[in-house]
Amino acid sequence: MNNLLAGALCLALLPTPVSASSDGGVTVSDLKTRCADVGNVGEAFCLGFISGLTDIAIQSGIACPKDQHTYGDTEEMIVGKINARPDLSGQPAGIFVMAMMQAAYPCAGDNRHIGGDQDQPVQKDGI
Repeated sequence: MNNLLAGALCLALLPTPVSASSDGGVTVSDLKTRCADVGNVGEAFCLGFISGLTDIAIQSGIACPKDQHTYGDTEEMIVGKINARPDLSGQPAGIFVMAMMQAAYPCAGDNRHIGGDQDQPVQKDGI
């Protein structure tokens, strides 16, 4: 399962043609810009990026939503977290999304922490 997670994160961080970051990867700032492009290609990219990582997080046991949720609900939660953390705008969006999924939908008994201090469990609010 760790290999699946590592592979998924590598794929999520691959350069994309819509990226404006210096290293070619999608940053949190890039994702925020795309998500704000309502009714256009950017919004479709945003939903696709977040829904793809949502599927990976759930299938790999990183996130365990207990209630019915939609990709739109998840996108709204992620955009809210992006807006709450402007200090993380330069961070890789893939890691940010996975960490926020893990914080919002923790799995029972899971104290792994994505994207930060490996010795500290994720706080409930993900911040």
